[in-house]
Amino acid sequence: MGYKWRHILITVCKGHQVLEMIRSEPKFADIPVVFLTDRVDRESVTKVLEFKPDGYLSKVFKPDLIKEEIDQFFRGEKK
Repeated sequence: MGYKWRHILITVCKGHQVLEMIRSEPKFADIPVVFLTDRVDRESVTKVLEFKPDGYLSKVFKPDLIKEEIDQFFRGEKK
């Protein structure tokens, strides 16, 4: 597959703020965004999902789960 993996460590704002910025810019609005986080408590997960990311994976994770999540976007199974 011809996609590029990008990991962004965010220290100046929250992940949901970055997602809002991406979604508000028409040329970037269709880029799939998957949150990868160590926050797994119900409150944190619920808050992030309110912003409607394309995916949400918690650490510790298995590489094959990340690959499958990304592949689903390219097969058109997610959006």
